[in-house]
Amino acid sequence: MVNDNDIFYAQSQDPKARKEHYAVVSRDPELTPFQWNAEKNAAFSTADSTWLPVNSNYKQLNLKEEMGIKNSHYDIYKNLAHLHRKEPALTEGSYTLFIMNDGAVLGVVRNSGDRYVLLLINYKDDISQDVDLSDHDLAETLKLKVASSGSHSSLKQQ
Repeated sequence: MVNDNDIFYAQSQDPKARKEHYAVVSRDPELTPFQWNAEKNAAFSTADSTWLPVNSNYKQLNLKEEMGIKNSHYDIYKNLAHLHRKEPALTEGSYTLFIMNDGAVLGVVRNSGDRYVLLLINYKDDISQDVDLSDHDLAETLKLKVASSGSHSSLKQQ
């Protein structure tokens, strides 16, 4: 879940943040209460207020809601955790990095014996990337196991 909560200096708790550059150096936005469900304070606390404010979007954006949505951040995390447990190439062996599409895409191939996993990361916001994998020693048939939310990923055979 993305938390776009604006936390103002008066609400801050981060002892390392300074008033002058609070928004740049504070860790508080990353430390806001976890949004479990749509109950009071997102079910993080039954207190009247929390140490840091709960994001106002907690009634729509919370774990309980995410659990019912295919390809939500929760669903992706769950699928990645399952893949990590079942795929030896993700925990042992070697890896190769390559950059494609003028730096827009990072590729990582993890392999262990005859098993390998390809990870592609698109660094361009809202711009789809077609990638040519023919220069890399990969199998002719690839299976898409996990794609990020909002992704329109697909494998095209040429």
